[in-house]
Amino acid sequence: MYSVATDEPGPAWRRAQDMLAAEWIKLRSLRPVYLICLGGVFATLLITALSAHTDAQGWNEWTPAQQAGFDALHAPFRGFAFAHLAFAVTGVLAIGSEYSSGLIRTTFTAMPARRAVLAAKATVLGLATFTVGLGTAATAFVIGQLTYAPHHFGVSIAEPEALGSIGAVAVYLSAVSLLGLALATLLRQSAVAITGCFVLLFLLSQFLHGDHGWMLHVHQAMPDIAIRRLTTGRADVLAPSRAAAWATILLYPAVALGAATVGIHRRDV
Repeated sequence: MYSVATDEPGPAWRRAQDMLAAEWIKLRSLRPVYLICLGGVFATLLITALSAHTDAQGWNEWTPAQQAGFDALHAPFRGFAFAHLAFAVTGVLAIGSEYSSGLIRTTFTAMPARRAVLAAKATVLGLATFTVGLGTAATAFVIGQLTYAPHHFGVSIAEPEALGSIGAVAVYLSAVSLLGLALATLLRQSAVAITGCFVLLFLLSQFLHGDHGWMLHVHQAMPDIAIRRLTTGRADVLAPSRAAAWATILLYPAVALGAATVGIHRRDV
């Protein structure tokens, strides 16, 4: 007898498609996600435009040393703290809203494979936030450079460092959203998870600061230090290497999601 080949997807692939579609519908239906994410994007672009305008207007009044020290590559990304926090909160709400409303029980009843549910949430969230983050980073960069161009101190978007910085910001925004998702899964409290994201992304690097020894290594391993390293054309002597910065950005969500995968499988809900 001969087997007949078929192009139709098997049951496992269909289940994966169904789970991804379900998680995409859930994410789209969360109105706070739209408000917070779009609010963060709008605030970021507004600050970028205002900051770039201020730089351009004051350029001729700066001293030669100030002009020489200006980092036109990093400047368009100075206002991205709002986007970082907004995307982290988006990740928290992607599952935290289900825990707070009790719908997580319904989700796990309909799809008992909890680790697969978390994987589907992470996939949908990661792709969505990367897409929005890439558009936001590219727009901010273009706004900044168009403002600088008449004064001849900008950076062309065709430069490899420019494209690398835009890509790094997009990856970082996706990474912090996945970090928020993982913390919300582990803590099951949106407010606590958001606080954890804020501390990790903004506060720790301010307190764990040193120029030698283990404090320096800890400081270099902070997420906000890593993304600054990848978006600057003038790296500080104490800054981590580009490879270490990329490792930092990718390892935080990877480790957190790994812990969340173990936790979601072992707990009752």
